[in-house]
Formats: sequence, structure tokens, C-alpha cells
Amino acid sequence: MSATWLATGLVTLTEGTTPDASQVKPGWVAFAIVVALCVVTTLLWLNMRKQLGRIRFEEKDTQRRRRSSDQPPVE
Repeated sequence: MSATWLATGLVTLTEGTTPDASQVKPGWVAFAIVVALCVVTTLLWLNMRKQLGRIRFEEKDTQRRRRSSDQPPVE
């Protein structure tokens, strides 16, 4: 009941206050936010690439585990 009342109240408050289409613009703040998100995403991607490049593992050990898991269990 209160959600309906709130929605009705908001609709009546906003009637007739719609700005002209030429007045609505995203502005420099929105552009700066998008650029900042792109920069942060690029930096995170570069850091992840660097961290993944540091990972070392033995290929032989992985294949040995694979072979041992292919054998049926002993009863």
C-alpha cells in the first residue's frame, strides 16, 4: 500500500516539470567518470596479466595426476 502511495506521489510531483530536450546533456562529469572507469579497467587488466605471468607450475606433475586419476579404484 505504501509503495503505491509513494509512486502516485512521485508521479504527481513530476507532472509538468519535464525539462526541454535541448537542456538535457550528459556533461563533463559523466565523461570524466567514463574515462576514469576505462583507465581503472585497463590498469586492473594489466596488473592481472602481470600476476598471471608470474604463475609457474610443473607440466609433468599435472600429467602424472591425470594418469593416476584415469586408473579405476582398487577394491
